[in-house]
Amino acid sequence: MSVPLIGNWPPSRGPNPHTHGVRLIYQDLYREDVHFQESEISEAERETIEGLLSGEVPDQTPEPDPEEVEPDPIPRSRPMLVGKWRVLYQVADVANLTIHQADRLLHGNKVEGKEVVDQFDTWLGHAPRTLTVRISYPLTIGVKLVIPPLIRQLERCRACREAIGVGDDQPGQDFQAGFPYLSIGCFLWLVAKEYERIYADHEAYGVWGHEIGDLVFESIEIAEDGVVVLGIGS
Repeated sequence: MSVPLIGNWPPSRGPNPHTHGVRLIYQDLYREDVHFQESEISEAERETIEGLLSGEVPDQTPEPDPEEVEPDPIPRSRPMLVGKWRVLYQVADVANLTIHQADRLLHGNKVEGKEVVDQFDTWLGHAPRTLTVRISYPLTIGVKLVIPPLIRQLERCRACREAIGVGDDQPGQDFQAGFPYLSIGCFLWLVAKEYERIYADHEAYGVWGHEIGDLVFESIEIAEDGVVVLGIGS
């Protein structure tokens, strides 16, 4: 007997056979060390703090070199991912999650100026795109990080297999075709893991003043060109 494709499975019928596991596939990230003067670090720290208080964090991140970054091939039936989101997570705590945990647990609120314009996380209502982040605080040598969208694949459950006539013993049919995906949790996790990598080699990057446990994600601001300004507190 075939299993009906029911999304809201009644508990009285036992475990829902139409439950999907998720696989998130991310590529190797492009990274480049960025050198700047000690005086710029102090200025960056001051501007970050003042910018967060005023709601106008200045963009200090260079635009990606078109020869280094492939054009974003994703068709955008949804709005482009542009705007500012307010978050509040310890960088070290995010790095200690798995990417699947970060995807499920981390959220943000979109803001304009100092005002929250949406109480719910609307990030996924936008089309995923390649984002470029400059990690500069608290470093003497910063890092430019290019983050392309991940691929999100849903596992084929028993109901899905029966619907398309795929047996359990057929190899290569465990997951459906994937689609581009970049949640706010995945984005923060990838940046947090980069901070973890930097702090593991802290002398090479001239980390000063703060341990990784002091750092806090406070805001994410995405420009039209995909360049991201991170609000990092301590």
